[in-house]
Amino acid sequence: MKKHTQGIIQIVLSGLMFSFIGLIGKMAFERHILSLELLGHRFVISTLILFVFMILFKPHLLKTSVKNMFLFGALGVGGYSMMAIMFMLALEKVSASLCVLLLYTYPIMVALIGHFFLKEKISKQKAFYFVMALIGLVMLVYGDIEVHQIQGVIYGILAAVFYSLYIVLSKVYIKETPAFTAIFYVQLASAILAVSLSFTGVDRYFAVLQDSYGLILFFAIVSTIGAMVLFMDGLKKIKSWEASILSLSEPLFGVLLSVFFLGDKLGLLKVSGGLIVLISLAFISLPAKKLKL
Repeated sequence: MKKHTQGIIQIVLSGLMFSFIGLIGKMAFERHILSLELLGHRFVISTLILFVFMILFKPHLLKTSVKNMFLFGALGVGGYSMMAIMFMLALEKVSASLCVLLLYTYPIMVALIGHFFLKEKISKQKAFYFVMALIGLVMLVYGDIEVHQIQGVIYGILAAVFYSLYIVLSKVYIKETPAFTAIFYVQLASAILAVSLSFTGVDRYFAVLQDSYGLILFFAIVSTIGAMVLFMDGLKKIKSWEASILSLSEPLFGVLLSVFFLGDKLGLLKVSGGLIVLISLAFISLPAKKLKL
């Protein structure tokens, strides 16, 4: 299997794993767990699991230069964790549909940054399917668009900005570094930030963990470690704009999860939008020479 194809599969699988975040977030809010508390537990548990795994099976992956430690830590604090924090804060102040729409403006940002700074060219054919995928996304998540507080819109846009920077900078700086190594230090820095912002006492910390340990473990293992390792490794094999647009598989899977687990209804608009996203992603994944409009 070609590396480019491997990268596509990894990004789509990471989208599936990331798609559980919305469902997990809703379940956590129902249990009165604050967004920053949830992120703090997520990153701490995922860091500990990664550390134990690497110590037992791949201790050499913990070794990297001090420069890389600071670099990955900066990506964690200034990139991924800031995106996660902004997204969760937005989710508290605007409807989930609007939150997703705001976050998923990031493929446009990544494409523009890649075009002007990384010299990543997009063919006219793929640009067409790029736009169609975004239109399909709007149709897919369109529905309950509500703004409870205007700050939520700002948080949603900032989430897209931080995620765009995280993807582009990861593409530039994490090249030969094993995905597990990079992700461990990204998670460690994210854990320190999230806990410092959310910690209110030992009793509260362990009460949340005791009450929702299954939810937190799933969040840490599947939607954090698994999803991030697959995304990071896949990002090395394809262009940054391709990775960002293929990540639209995440809201597609997210809608299906809402149907199966939350009883949401699939109307004609959502079905049509989902099909447009799916078809567009399929054409974007094809080699440029096979594309015909």
